[in-house]
Amino acid sequence: MLEVIDESIKEPKNNLYESLMNIIAIIHVSKIIEVYEMTYKLTDKDMERLERIMEKFNLKNKYLDEGMEKGIEKDIIGRIEDILELLEEISDIPQELEKTIRNQKDMEKLRKWHKLAAKVSSIDEFISKINDEQ
Repeated sequence: MLEVIDESIKEPKNNLYESLMNIIAIIHVSKIIEVYEMTYKLTDKDMERLERIMEKFNLKNKYLDEGMEKGIEKDIIGRIEDILELLEEISDIPQELEKTIRNQKDMEKLRKWHKLAAKVSSIDEFISKINDEQ
């Protein structure tokens, strides 16, 4: 697959072929990498081909950025759920507090709140302490 895409970049046979290869490359680049990484270590030559393909279609930054964003978003959602779970063990969570926690996107603040949620003995104590830090 890499060779076919690589050839289409170097010497497209015709416009239809080039367009088709462009579509295939855009759709399958992440899958190509995933399969190659699972089956064997990419050679330097393969990595160079992938770099050229990703540069041509401006995919490198797109996939890196998307991957990082998804990872960060997952971490934030997970941390929020952990905080809410700890607080639910104490008592019912007021809607306003739940909204505040769910809207928080600062991971450092969420880490602090998570530790705090594990230590406090009441929801009021949690609210008081998060308000004190602001």
